[in-house]
Amino acid sequence: MLRPAGAGMTFVPELQVRQLLIEGMVELAGDRHRMDEMFGRVDALLQGTQNEWADEARAVFLELAKPGHRGGARVLVGYPPQEARLPALSIVEEGGAEDESQATFGDIMARQIETLGQSEENEDGEEVGNQRLHEHIHIGCEWTSTLQLSTWATTPEVSVILHAVVKHLMLRLKGRLFRAGVQSVSLSDSGFQPNPDLYPRTGYVPVVRCTMHWTSRQTRRKGPRPATWKITHTFSTS
Repeated sequence: MLRPAGAGMTFVPELQVRQLLIEGMVELAGDRHRMDEMFGRVDALLQGTQNEWADEARAVFLELAKPGHRGGARVLVGYPPQEARLPALSIVEEGGAEDESQATFGDIMARQIETLGQSEENEDGEEVGNQRLHEHIHIGCEWTSTLQLSTWATTPEVSVILHAVVKHLMLRLKGRLFRAGVQSVSLSDSGFQPNPDLYPRTGYVPVVRCTMHWTSRQTRRKGPRPATWKITHTFSTS
């Protein structure tokens, strides 16, 4: 059974979501059916732009999904440092706190016994050696983190495309976060207007707010303890 690993560092969610988005964009770029479904429109007016929109959106996304490409979208932990580095997907932690419903004394999740060393039998059949037992106590604190996955671009069309991609990937691939100790993910939309002095060509930044419940883990170790015990009996004849 796959057991979520978790970690003690508080920026685990940002790094895991960044990996999900980078890998997910590359996978999506290689799946024509998924792109057609995501960029497809339900309006079917004569002389409309629905067909052209889907074709152009797909072409734009293919350029954005090229890792290391000059026109590719960067996936950053933190806000983009300057407008010259746009388009970009920004991952910022809005806040976090321990889950009050799971805040109990001890927070013990599991115990594990490990045997280290070797033991051998002597001529009398007794076990001798330096074999010792070590006890590993796994402690887990349930934590709730809220991330802002914001889309930065100088054109509204690119912002709309990247915003749709972020929601598509987070809904489709959020199960991959389980290995990092994430148990549940919920999404919502918001947005804000950036500072016009720093980002004069970016009028609006759409945001996917991602709230996740995950486990911050650590291990308490006890030992070494003897692995074998010898019990002797003394009899008195008096």
